[in-house]
Amino acid sequence: HAQKKARGESSVFVWEASLAPLPHTARTARQDTEGKRDTTIGSAPSVTMAFLFKTYSPVLVPKQIMGLHGDSTKGMPNGALGYVGEGSILKRKGQYDPLIFPVTEALKAKGISAEDWEAICTMLRQGKGATGIGGGFSKAISKANELYFDKVGCVGCYAEYGKGQKAMVVFETEAIKNGRVKK
Repeated sequence: HAQKKARGESSVFVWEASLAPLPHTARTARQDTEGKRDTTIGSAPSVTMAFLFKTYSPVLVPKQIMGLHGDSTKGMPNGALGYVGEGSILKRKGQYDPLIFPVTEALKAKGISAEDWEAICTMLRQGKGATGIGGGFSKAISKANELYFDKVGCVGCYAEYGKGQKAMVVFETEAIKNGRVKK
């Protein structure tokens, strides 16, 4: 370890999943002085799991929404002003449908219109994509914060219900100060 430190390297434990049909594996990655990480297993390219599942937006604390109704408006956590979950892909527009998860009266009172909410739901649906990996969903939440929620004193945050099903919950920005949302 002292020799690595002298060369400007550090050992970092990384969980990886190979893009080739190899089993999941854990190994030590070398990090050089520029912060580049060696992420190959033999000749097969690999992607670190941390990259695939990184969250780029504020996160609900705790992240997991308890209960059995995450796929409907009944799943909205206490104190939230708005909520949209994956819902069913078999419904009208598919996931994040504004007809299944309509804009709430509380958000309307803050200045979020039905058209704004539909645009937000569309951003979330497109951000998640088909696989839900790569951080597109949480990037869409960040964009919704920038375009809509920051202007009205609210914050959209990433949450999950069920087993990894993605949702966005909207609170007043005060939720960051009281620890309900981690920025």
